[in-house]
Amino acid sequence: DRRCRQCQQQLQRSMSGRTKKEFATKIGVCVEEASEALEWLQSLEAVGIGSPDVREALIDEANQLTAILTASHKTATRRRS
Repeated sequence: DRRCRQCQQQLQRSMSGRTKKEFATKIGVCVEEASEALEWLQSLEAVGIGSPDVREALIDEANQLTAILTASHKTATRRRS
């Protein structure tokens, strides 16, 4: 939950990026935070902590967010070159 909030806060800050380079950098941090949250969720799954249905939904959501943010980062990085 803390990681999700951090990712959301970083994404909000990225929207206020003053330059394309700064935006790309901040989106990169969002990717890192989302990836780390996904890793923690997968760790919880590996040891069987939490409801399987809830875990599955959260892992699916984290995968989707990571994919979206990664694609955004790639686009932003290409455009700033």
